[in-house]
Amino acid sequence: MSPAFKFPRNETLHHTTSENDHLYRSIPDEENVRAENEFQKRSLSQPLLIASTCGLGGLQVVWSVISSRGAPLLISLGLSKSLTALVWMAGPLCGIVIQPLMGVLSDRCRIPWGRRRPFILSGALATILSLLFLAWSGDTLKGLLISSTRDVDSDGIRTVAIILATIGIYALNISIQPLQMGLRTLIVENCARHQQAQASAWASRLTGLGNIVGYLAGFTDLPSLFQSSSITQFQGLCLIASVSLAITVGMSCLAVSENDPESMLLTPRENLKFTSFLRQLLRTSRAMPWRIRRLHNVSILTGDSSLSSAAKDRVHEDGLYSGTFASLIFAIVAVLANSILPFFVSLNTGTLNHDKHSIIQRRSFGKFDVASVWMASHLIFAIAMFSTILVSSPTGGTYVIGCVGLSWAMTLWAPFAIIGAEITKHNGKAGEDYDTGTILSLHNLAISAPQLVAALICSGVFWVAHQAGSSDATGWALRIGGFAMSAAAWLCRRLISED
Repeated sequence: MSPAFKFPRNETLHHTTSENDHLYRSIPDEENVRAENEFQKRSLSQPLLIASTCGLGGLQVVWSVISSRGAPLLISLGLSKSLTALVWMAGPLCGIVIQPLMGVLSDRCRIPWGRRRPFILSGALATILSLLFLAWSGDTLKGLLISSTRDVDSDGIRTVAIILATIGIYALNISIQPLQMGLRTLIVENCARHQQAQASAWASRLTGLGNIVGYLAGFTDLPSLFQSSSITQFQGLCLIASVSLAITVGMSCLAVSENDPESMLLTPRENLKFTSFLRQLLRTSRAMPWRIRRLHNVSILTGDSSLSSAAKDRVHEDGLYSGTFASLIFAIVAVLANSILPFFVSLNTGTLNHDKHSIIQRRSFGKFDVASVWMASHLIFAIAMFSTILVSSPTGGTYVIGCVGLSWAMTLWAPFAIIGAEITKHNGKAGEDYDTGTILSLHNLAISAPQLVAALICSGVFWVAHQAGSSDATGWALRIGGFAMSAAAWLCRRLISED
């Protein structure tokens, strides 16, 4: 083949080419330079990183109080167990309907002091008011009845009390949606790409600590602690949850500074109509990176594993374990897992620059990537569920629930680390922001919708077992959840193999 065209060999041209060579050699390092700049400019210090994620810990205190005391409250008012289960469908229903709406509205928000803070602060305030309403509505109703000399124990009054409590629970679940969405989005948008896994790990640790605080508060005699006979245990728990939420949310909002939305490249605002809302969800689901779409498929199956949660109340009746103590062990295992695993897991989440000279790669010290450990946690969950066929004592049941704490810890950590890294990576390349609130709301939708299906399946399992005269309905519900998590582990392989 004939040689290519050659420049004349003269000193001037040779000198110019050498200078240009220096410029050309710097082009392949453009990604590393950008990574270095991002590391220097956007890295949060460790105290700020913890403060920015602590709002989720306060929110978990609220969840732990309501999940442990809400159902007994409704039953004590005279509501049947079947109707109580229907009331608790408020959580997944609000996750399906309300949170995607909040995500879209947040992405369109143009308030100068941030897109997320208005939703976080309004959601926190509404959550606290809902908690206080739920805790004191019964006493207020009794006080009004006593002052009017009406019979406090009549059926009509008990019905009113049940209605008020149900309103409080639904108001609480609605209020939590913008708060949860805003806190998660704030973390993703204000942490650099290389800190996403670390931020998610801290969020998971603090969530576990919030769980422990809620359970330990439940063990404490709060009327004696407050030195007030007029405060009930549930009211004391709601006060603790409210104060915890107010402090931690305030710290999260102060720890990070949001950009003025008017200075950012955002999607144009549309009139708020149901059709535009659906179009926004559809556009975002189509435009988001393929890794996030694959991750949502995994989350759908991990949502199906909530068969285990749906069976939780029945487990108490079956005597497989002491519920409160096992839940505390569950929370402790989750916190320990999120404290230890980061020392063995690579913080690059499989999406960062793999150049050995990259500053990001040099600071990543783990041996396993996040997706691999997430897959392993699914397998551990499945094995724990299948092992219930051998469990016949409270001690064995407690061991099973403790093992599940590891899977729960990774579910709070891994998907958000991967989503955060993907969003920040693509935002840097495109020069504009994804609809982060909508993406995280779609992830929550992928988790919440299967919970409704799981509840129906669980009810069907118990009905079939009752008709067949089986006493192991709870065990079969748990094992079906194990099959779902096995499928989730298989789907996780695609996140690993296609990094």
